[in-house]
Amino acid sequence: MTTLDLSEFVRGEIAVGRDKADIRTKLLSADWTETEVERALSKWQADADAGAVPRPLRSMAARDAIFYLTLFTALGVLIGTIIPIGFLLVEYWLPESYDRPNRVRMSDVRWLISTLIVFAPVFWVLDTFDAKGLRTDAMRKHLSVRRWLSGIALFAAAMTFMVDAIWVIHAYLDGQMTPRFLLKSGLVAALASYVFLYFLRDRFSPSSIIVRFVGKIIAVFAALLVTLALYVVGGPTIGQQEQRDRARLSDLGTLSWDVHNCRKLRGKPLPEDVNLLGCVANPARLTAFASEITYYRVSDQTFKLCVDLERPETARVGRGKLDGKTLCRSTDRK
Repeated sequence: MTTLDLSEFVRGEIAVGRDKADIRTKLLSADWTETEVERALSKWQADADAGAVPRPLRSMAARDAIFYLTLFTALGVLIGTIIPIGFLLVEYWLPESYDRPNRVRMSDVRWLISTLIVFAPVFWVLDTFDAKGLRTDAMRKHLSVRRWLSGIALFAAAMTFMVDAIWVIHAYLDGQMTPRFLLKSGLVAALASYVFLYFLRDRFSPSSIIVRFVGKIIAVFAALLVTLALYVVGGPTIGQQEQRDRARLSDLGTLSWDVHNCRKLRGKPLPEDVNLLGCVANPARLTAFASEITYYRVSDQTFKLCVDLERPETARVGRGKLDGKTLCRSTDRK
């Protein structure tokens, strides 16, 4: 029986003079929830002449849809952020011999940290409200929008399980089964399992510990990952150092090109000293760190520009050669 059938049943019972208390007792014994029964009864008013008179009932479907869309989106963003940040941390602590230098981009990690910091508390608050609602109103688990979104999430989790299994089998056959790979695969499987547990919690008693605390697990795990990631990438001071290094590298590339094409030096052997800013084609492209760059003559047609970096271990040096904290880039005018 649908809610429409329930409403028609209540109308018929009221029309023949049944007392609302008796109707409520019958419906509750038939496993309708208290909220569904009250909503159906509130649609009709008994009248001595007309029998059952319909009453206006305002729908809360839009509010429920917005709430559950926000809740499930927050969960999806959390899981979608935990996977890459978990992968980056595993790669950082379990490097492989074939890894490239500077494989972990700190700016990418900071984006992931920022996302977790915002969405973890949002999900915590919404899930707490939903869990409380499930304990006080059993009808919430029967809402259409909630059931549809739960079904989509469970389908996505099932597909993730299968793709993860394919990934593991391929890695085994391809000789890539390493501890680092197993940790990554295990993280994906654990998150897919969590989605199953979260969206199947309706099968448990509303007052059970699973319903009350399963939503908190992912938020606590996200907080742990944020702590570990901040330990790896450092705080804003480290970020400021990396920003300054990026400006130095940009200036180094600009000056290397401008000196290479400098009209004042064209057709002449390179001098021992060059006014770098005098060769700049577009000074607006440079930052204040351009003054830190030093020119060195290597031969009549070769020069190099050098600059000291604050965090050379995270810098993208490109064609440059790093010696300690000093990065030099050689350019041949031939």
